[in-house]
Amino acid sequence: MQKVSCVIVCYNNANYINRAIESVIKQTRIPDEVIVADDGSSDASREIISSLALKYPVIKPIFRETNLGVAANRDLAIRSASHPFVTTLDGDDWFYPEKIQIEMDLVNLGADVAYSDYTYINENDICIERVCLKTFSELDSRHRLEWIAMRNGYIPRDIMFRKEIYESIGGLDHDLKTHEDWDLKLRLSNTDAVWKYNPGMGTAYRRAGQGLSATGRLRRCRSQLKVLGRNYSMLKTEIGLTALFRVYMQTLVRMARIISVG
Repeated sequence: MQKVSCVIVCYNNANYINRAIESVIKQTRIPDEVIVADDGSSDASREIISSLALKYPVIKPIFRETNLGVAANRDLAIRSASHPFVTTLDGDDWFYPEKIQIEMDLVNLGADVAYSDYTYINENDICIERVCLKTFSELDSRHRLEWIAMRNGYIPRDIMFRKEIYESIGGLDHDLKTHEDWDLKLRLSNTDAVWKYNPGMGTAYRRAGQGLSATGRLRRCRSQLKVLGRNYSMLKTEIGLTALFRVYMQTLVRMARIISVG
């Protein structure tokens, strides 16, 4: 039977971190280790994490002295995990009760990457959209990579993955402020990893950023261009120059619209 670590990252999530941790602890299949990595929070997050760690011995708190950023914080926490498989959660989201069980079932059937459907929730924990990944799950490896690169639709999030493969592709890029997860999935899709899907519900993801300023949206576009640049050779080879050109143009058009609106 395979073992799994769950990595929860937190930064000033005092209003939500209790529910995030409890949703992991109360899984039908409790992870073998729960790493909660706080990235220098200035609110009450650390006190809440410490209290829950006393209550649940499976929790391993990590308190950063300074804010490293989400990519570095998550990456270092994943690398510290003790078990062959890892799944992750943001400190303001939560897992549905059977998330780990259904994905571990896939791991035991040979999956290197396991994933489930998920929902978007608002600040009041009300579901505003359900994301079904059935279409994504039917893609072969080449079209999976193209789908992720082209952003043709929803892609898995909070996946369960084999730590060895994660480390072999370099993990999360510490220099990326946004799109670090997209970058990782591009590289992960370019491996021989076996992806398996279960249509059960996995994560409740808190939708945010809808009110981003023009500056914030431009920053995200620049980050997307940086990811494309870093993966240019691989994407050119695997999905072709025409498809890659379309991805670049989509981003540039989006940037032009943001600038024109002001």
